[in-house]
Amino acid sequence: MREGTLKGAPFNEKEKFWKEISNTLKDAMALSQKVNKALSKTEAMQKALNNSTAVPGTLDKDLYILREKLLNMQTKLYGSKARNEAGEKNAPTVFSRISVLMMGTGNSTYGPTPMLQQTLDIAKTEFESLQQQMDEITKNTLPKLTEEIEKAGIIVVE
Repeated sequence: MREGTLKGAPFNEKEKFWKEISNTLKDAMALSQKVNKALSKTEAMQKALNNSTAVPGTLDKDLYILREKLLNMQTKLYGSKARNEAGEKNAPTVFSRISVLMMGTGNSTYGPTPMLQQTLDIAKTEFESLQQQMDEITKNTLPKLTEEIEKAGIIVVE
């Protein structure tokens, strides 16, 4: 067997890169579950509000805004549901970037290329932005809405 033309990265560098990809994937999956859980809770709150005798107002508006934020986050993670169903291309998403990383390193013995490193950096930056948004929602927005709905005497069944 001959030695390759291109000198590959040292094994510890490759291993570190693979672990970064794995950690980013795990974190993105956990974020996805949080977004889906918050979306389910928001939809249950909206259903309870619709079935209540409360006069439409700020609660409706706040729930709508929160739902739109969560759906936007879902789109940034996975792409547009409508486009996916129609088989159309989406703008790059966190999970599509991770997929590129996994395909690019799956059979590679060379190590992380500059393009793969850049893709990982972009995926991590996009993930961190979404994580900050989700932290704000779970720590402030959702508890505040839950409290307001309870004050209005609306019972939410999840």
